[in-house]
Amino acid sequence: MVSAETGPAAIPNQEDDLQLIKNGVVWSKNTDVGECWNQFPILYGQTLTGKPFLPPGVAAKPLRVGTIYTVETTGSGSGYGSGRFRVRRDRTVENLPPVASADVLLEPTNGN
Repeated sequence: MVSAETGPAAIPNQEDDLQLIKNGVVWSKNTDVGECWNQFPILYGQTLTGKPFLPPGVAAKPLRVGTIYTVETTGSGSGYGSGRFRVRRDRTVENLPPVASADVLLEPTNGN
């Protein structure tokens, strides 16, 4: 799942989960954990292999320059990961340090 930390919500299409869009999600796809055939690195918006799980998710939306995005991943068993990045004006990606849990509580996500 990729979410914008600030800024306007993405424009949904018919298949998108509207609550995820309202929460700032710009891409969210899951596959059945029993069929975890997707290997890292996973590129933004790529088609995932395996049976869809918890549809409908959110189709990949265009990323905005300067917006900070949070990435959350899960895997079979107890595997998980997270990260943050921003797209620079020159269209390169800048990886950002994680936010401390206490900081998350102080700043609302997606400007709300």
